[in-house]
Amino acid sequence: MGPRSALVSWEPVSKESLSGEFKGYKIQTWTRESGEKKYREIIMVPDTTQALVTSFKPHAENFARILAFNGAYEGPPSNVIRFSTPEGLPGPID
Repeated sequence: MGPRSALVSWEPVSKESLSGEFKGYKIQTWTRESGEKKYREIIMVPDTTQALVTSFKPHAENFARILAFNGAYEGPPSNVIRFSTPEGLPGPID
């Protein structure tokens, strides 16, 4: 979609697999440069199955995964998706 954005979508978790009060989904993103341990997290409401994520790093190899969560625990993460973002427009010259 752009140097910093991508539309991320997922299948909803089945009601039968939920324990506790379902709070929503977490989208975790990181770059090869930052590493998986330094992920950024976006919280989504329970009835959402897609999001326009605008925090990706331009001209980089980006990674993302989704997981469901309740008040106490996180569910197992999805498979990790990997994609490269295009170069962004140059910034102002100082």
